[in-house]
Amino acid sequence: MKSWLQLCREFTDAEAIAPQWLECVFSFHHTAGVSSLRATTFESIEERLNTQRTDLPKRIHDSLIQEVDEPQSAMFIRRLETVLQRLDDLSQTLPAARLLRVGLLARIDEIVEGIAGLPRALRVRAAVDFFYSQSALLHHRQSPEGQQAISGSQLAEAVEWTPIHPKISQGTFRGHTLQGPQRIHLIRAEPGSLRMEVVDRRISLAQGLSLEQEARARSCILATSGGFFLYSEPDIEAPSERGEPVGLMMNGAEVRRPPVFRRATLAQTTEGHFEIEPQGLEGCRFLLRGRPASILAVNSPELIDHGAVAFTRAWTDPVPAGPQFTVVGSQIIAVSEDKSLPIPLNGFVLRLADPGAILPPDGGQFPLWLPEWRQNWMSAMAGGPMLVAQGAPTLNLEIEDFTGTAPPRTFSGDETGDQNLLPRMAAGLDRQGRLYLVAVDGRDFHQALGLSLGGLSELMIALGCYRAVNLDGGSSKRMVVQGKTVDHSSTDVQDGSSEGSQQRPVRTALFFSAR
Repeated sequence: MKSWLQLCREFTDAEAIAPQWLECVFSFHHTAGVSSLRATTFESIEERLNTQRTDLPKRIHDSLIQEVDEPQSAMFIRRLETVLQRLDDLSQTLPAARLLRVGLLARIDEIVEGIAGLPRALRVRAAVDFFYSQSALLHHRQSPEGQQAISGSQLAEAVEWTPIHPKISQGTFRGHTLQGPQRIHLIRAEPGSLRMEVVDRRISLAQGLSLEQEARARSCILATSGGFFLYSEPDIEAPSERGEPVGLMMNGAEVRRPPVFRRATLAQTTEGHFEIEPQGLEGCRFLLRGRPASILAVNSPELIDHGAVAFTRAWTDPVPAGPQFTVVGSQIIAVSEDKSLPIPLNGFVLRLADPGAILPPDGGQFPLWLPEWRQNWMSAMAGGPMLVAQGAPTLNLEIEDFTGTAPPRTFSGDETGDQNLLPRMAAGLDRQGRLYLVAVDGRDFHQALGLSLGGLSELMIALGCYRAVNLDGGSSKRMVVQGKTVDHSSTDVQDGSSEGSQQRPVRTALFFSAR
């Protein structure tokens, strides 16, 4: 008896399959224990996994329902079934598709049957996205269009621009690239032409307003999805809730959500200029019993004797014992004079230096102000990671706190090494201060595969961006221009007609009005 991975290796050799497809099967690592899938031949493991497909939806549902709600569980299952159907079709002529199908089914089996207590929902979603990406690339690299794919720089040259307002243009691209067929929607705005407003849309959603409807009500020329929010994390606890924004949100110079994590941020200054810079808790100011203070550092236990140090979920060890309190949003939810407090999912523990410090009251408010060097910021929305810095590609998840159990876990827990092709949203600035907003459609086998973060970075550089930031993409990606939604968004993987597909509500948004 041999492991399924060894059988995949032997099948690759026997069928003369390109090594890159075997690497795909090995690259999505299993971290929940040793696989029990063993057989004597590749065909026998293939038959066994195909036989189990009848019960697979129920097994996935029963495994995930403790972590996510019913709609999310059903959505992950629909995505999986669509990808498997595509691989079934490709397997009729491509041995590599048989290899990928076994890889997907085996990885899902490992996750579902993994060690109890380990998160499963995020791994199921990541596995489906990964094998969707690989199967789509496999198909399109065999097609005539795929043989004539254009590079990122050529893509930028092929964008068709149309003026929609003085100093503001709308662009579109449809065609085949090195990352498969793409459908991309763009906005280019001259310096000083737009005013940005940052909005937490939870109240709007409770009122039943779509992003398109709210953009019309606000008379905005443009609206896009914004930053991240809690969604599939397995440990969302009160006072946090599913749909709660993650990262800095600032409007009218007021910090609406604190910069818990040090992430790239799109900001507009009092002069109307846009900036893209990282911003975390370092240097942020607060009042402690009426006295001004500031946060010295983040996740730096060696500095706790020198000033206030914040600890977030990017830190995996306990907070050093001593005077400390926990903050979520602008609320203090726990206080301790000498014990270590648990770090909240979407907040921080502030460890004070003075052993005799008088702590704030539990349940009190904790307003925060950005550092003095950010006093000219009027509105800001955190995203991340930074895609472009000084005109060069840059992807450093660790330096932007996409580590540990920091949300969104789709980034901090990524196992694929940026190989997933997904719907993307980005903002960039060129050296002249022009703002570019880019919405990349995805999860569509035939028309729009989506981009990796590296592919998105290449696109932003090709557009001439000197700095660029990734914003919330996936099913939340949305772009509304002059009151009309121009991009295509769906929670499902599309393999034909998009009729009946569902859309995810946009929880945070950027609204732009013409200046």
